[in-house]
Amino acid sequence: ATCMPAACFCEALRDSLVRQPVNAATSMAFLMVCFMVLGTVTQGAATTSSGSAAIRRSMVYPMLYAGALAVIGLGSAFYHASLTFTGQTIDVLGMYLLGTFILLFGLFRGRDIRPATVLLSYLTLNGALLAALVLHPELRRYAFGIIVILAFVVEWRARKAGRAVGDARNLWAAAAVLTVAFGIWVADLTGAACNPSSPLQGHGVWHVLGAIAAALVYSYYLSESGVSSARAADPTLE
Repeated sequence: ATCMPAACFCEALRDSLVRQPVNAATSMAFLMVCFMVLGTVTQGAATTSSGSAAIRRSMVYPMLYAGALAVIGLGSAFYHASLTFTGQTIDVLGMYLLGTFILLFGLFRGRDIRPATVLLSYLTLNGALLAALVLHPELRRYAFGIIVILAFVVEWRARKAGRAVGDARNLWAAAAVLTVAFGIWVADLTGAACNPSSPLQGHGVWHVLGAIAAALVYSYYLSESGVSSARAADPTLE
């Protein structure tokens, strides 16, 4: 990994199979959120006709979201266990997958776009980001920061345009949690708050808070379904 040998966050490096056990273990928080998302997908599929084209289209989004969370969780765990460049690449790619999902969903929401178009756009964008990640890994954190900022700006514009109608409290809570998490990430990376042998690691807290932020964003998306259903039942709500 490019952080080697002395800049791989605060946790002490072990001479064992898992180099940073706390940071590796806390990465599993993203898998917990992944399972939560998959649970909503299977629940929805069980109550709706599997032959519905609209449902097949709508399921593209939660499956992509769950997939991104799985890559983050497993990739981050592998990264902190191995501290290899391959692990680092998979870890950051997962972050890109989640950030670009939020960005593209904000752009595509409310438009009649085929699943194939969604997938092609998503894969093309992340393919380009993966190439940049391998060729210029030193830019990875700046790229992720830009993606997150753009994603929230696009979502804010979608709300102003009336295409996003979910409970904004979940969205702003996600932004607040992510901001706090980033502050803790910086303190851990710079050593401002660091105890290498402690079971409580700032980078591990970043993982947990990041997973909570991802869960809040998904809750925000789910809240849109309730609003849409209410409007369909009562047109006066438009």
